[in-house]
Amino acid sequence: MMLSRVADDLFWTARYLERGADIVRLLEISYLMDLDRPENVASQWEPLAWITGDMSFFQERYGQATRENVMRFLVVDTGYDNSVVSCLAKARTNAKGLREQIPASLWEEINVLWRVAEQLGTADDFSHLRILEGCREINRLHTLIQGLIAETMTRGEGYHLWQLGTHLERADKTSRMVHVKYFHLLPKLAHVGTIIDDAQWSALLQSLGAREDYHRQHGLIMPDKVIDAIVCDPHFPRSIRFCLNAARENLLAMPDEAKGLASERLNALCAHVEKLTGAEIIAIGVHQFINRLQIEMNEINNAIMENIFPPIRQTVAAASAQETSQ
Repeated sequence: MMLSRVADDLFWTARYLERGADIVRLLEISYLMDLDRPENVASQWEPLAWITGDMSFFQERYGQATRENVMRFLVVDTGYDNSVVSCLAKARTNAKGLREQIPASLWEEINVLWRVAEQLGTADDFSHLRILEGCREINRLHTLIQGLIAETMTRGEGYHLWQLGTHLERADKTSRMVHVKYFHLLPKLAHVGTIIDDAQWSALLQSLGAREDYHRQHGLIMPDKVIDAIVCDPHFPRSIRFCLNAARENLLAMPDEAKGLASERLNALCAHVEKLTGAEIIAIGVHQFINRLQIEMNEINNAIMENIFPPIRQTVAAASAQETSQ
């Protein structure tokens, strides 16, 4: 079993990279939607602060949720732990300590990715278009990194920990996007079923890279079918069901003594999501469904911290004690 530090760094490097890339996706789509926003429709920017779960912290630092304030907060604010710059800085720091464990090309691209983010954070001017261009470059480099992982990383414990972190983070962010769309982007019942509603569902699909595939399969925008696509579809790589199943497969590939409660909880959550359709989730209540989902995913993450990394630490401690006694 690998060293505790290495295991922890692999898991969290994957999560930080995915978190930064997901924020970038949302910013790009929100920026483009805001350009064509009708005057009677609420701004797209405040919901982005809600997605992070850190709205109160945002309000303390910035107050009003203007485009510039939200962009600064989510992209370049080094005082905010979940900004793009902060996430990619932590990913780079972890990856630097993993250079003997990961392919050299992977470390190089993570370093390049960080440099792009760093330049956004240290530039004197704050241009919306410059931030947008930087976000697109970050998204491109993250896609390249995912390809490098698929093509060059040995399918051992490190690979499975990386994929476990990636897919848990992706499932979490997809669930937050659905939640915010349902309760913050569409506050007026009069907009339900209108072109405004369709545009927002379409933007949600686009932020996940699912819009073209959705239209090929389902045609017109229908809320239950959109939820089917991004929550229940077992084949779309960013759907919640797909991500949870992928996380389960990678957790199952870990040593038996490291699974424990995390595996039990993840199996139960996968079984719950697999039984549902988009229409059933709407009938249950999207808010209730997402709340339960996020609570369960938090518990799974806590169980992973307890069940995977402590056994690794115990192994390392025992090996150190044995060396000392010799």
